[in-house]
Amino acid sequence: PILSKIFKLYKTYRITSEFSLFYKNGINLQKIVDIYTHQSDDVFLKYLANEIKIGTQKGYNLSEILTRVSCFEKELTSFIKEGEKKGRLDIELKLYSEMILSKIEKYLQFLIKFIQPCIFTLLAFFIVSLYLVIMLPMFDLMQTIK
Repeated sequence: PILSKIFKLYKTYRITSEFSLFYKNGINLQKIVDIYTHQSDDVFLKYLANEIKIGTQKGYNLSEILTRVSCFEKELTSFIKEGEKKGRLDIELKLYSEMILSKIEKYLQFLIKFIQPCIFTLLAFFIVSLYLVIMLPMFDLMQTIK
């Protein structure tokens, strides 16, 4: 559950920031699909391009297609719908990507606040056990000398 939430937030951030830049530079959805289809580094982007291509052929808009993919945050579709209504999808996606980035930061800070005391406790246990491993034989030796 922890990694799936981070994964979902990361994928949402990445797609929103990339789509925002594409739309800001005047690239339409079909060209984005072509770019994602022809790249060879990321399998997820190829899958997403295929889903978008199939969805647009069936007549769905971008928000409906991304809802069907279901590996993004649920609020993404509402931001896309608002951007499509206003005709300023690049600005809405940029705003949402910044919001997602702050969510990622807050979530990671929460995890660190939880994990840090556990790590310090474990480290303290190791230090005390090392101290005992070194000192107990010395105490044994001192008792045999008496």
